[in-house]
Amino acid sequence: MSRGFFESMMACLKVLDLSGNRNIELFPEEICDLINLRYLNISNTCISELPKEIKNLTRLQWLLLNGISNNVLIPTGVIASLPLNVFSTWESGLEKEEEVVEELGGMQELIDLSIVVHKSSSALKIFQSLQRCIRRVKIMDCKNLTCIPISHSLKGRVNFLHLEVLHLQGCRMLVKMEITQGTGQVPNYSCFPSLVEVLVEGCGFSDLSWLVHAPKLQILMVWRCYSIKKIIGDEIAGEELAASGLFSHLEFLNIGFLPKLRSICDHTLFFAQGLNIKIYDCPSLKKLPWDSSNARGSFSIYGDIQWWAEFEWDPTARVTFQWRDEGSVEEEMTFGEAVRKMNDRPNWYSTIGFRPSGPSE
Repeated sequence: MSRGFFESMMACLKVLDLSGNRNIELFPEEICDLINLRYLNISNTCISELPKEIKNLTRLQWLLLNGISNNVLIPTGVIASLPLNVFSTWESGLEKEEEVVEELGGMQELIDLSIVVHKSSSALKIFQSLQRCIRRVKIMDCKNLTCIPISHSLKGRVNFLHLEVLHLQGCRMLVKMEITQGTGQVPNYSCFPSLVEVLVEGCGFSDLSWLVHAPKLQILMVWRCYSIKKIIGDEIAGEELAASGLFSHLEFLNIGFLPKLRSICDHTLFFAQGLNIKIYDCPSLKKLPWDSSNARGSFSIYGDIQWWAEFEWDPTARVTFQWRDEGSVEEEMTFGEAVRKMNDRPNWYSTIGFRPSGPSE
């Protein structure tokens, strides 16, 4: 940008969006003179450091730093000095991460936070001090993180009212999401009332029973968790599952490379109509938490012949069948015929669509 580009705008410019300009490598310091700026978006640029003068933007409410490949350096005290309502570093890393998270915890005007963290202390701080404003959080490669404790009270406001996206990746020692309620309280499964997307990859969980606290979940992806035996464990009773509405809004279930996974849930569950399921390399998973007699809605599964050959389903049930390759035509046949058809092309993946034969919604 030519020097003086912002001079004529200093008193009036309120919104500045520089996102997507990968050729911008240095923060244009003239921006710090835009005293009425409310919204600044430098996402998907190559800016890796903010100047300390950015604290001059005393009316800035939105600061978006998403998708920056290098870790972003934010000078000490800058974030805390801004009246931010929205702060987002989604798909970006932070230099001085713990320091930034500490400052965020004290910002009372912050109502919308998206962040990626790599330190165990940062992860714990988010779940202890930033419940009121966190919207998206990705916790990656926290080597010493073994448990995320959450205190969930029925009194007052819901702790994680705004949390929509939760990604837990590469935390090999993480074995527990411990959600506790007050003594004597009736069990309440609404800790994450707005959570719609969960990704768990490369973690140490044996099950993900804490998902019962996410009744609006739409997308669930579980990959390379080599200790997982069940998605929902035995400690949750069938009537509690039914009351929680678990998976009743689920649209997409993607599970892969889970060698010990035997069951999604041992109780019968009723999923949303049109559920799309993708299953890769889960050799111990033989059936779903419903069968051809009680499936309420249509759903489709994408998998390979090795998995399909051992999948338990009524061979006479009518299904639709389609190869993975582009241009293939969807055909109607019985499930048994579909499995036999796959023997002709054993190295190909296919999608089978199932129709309800049990009671309708």
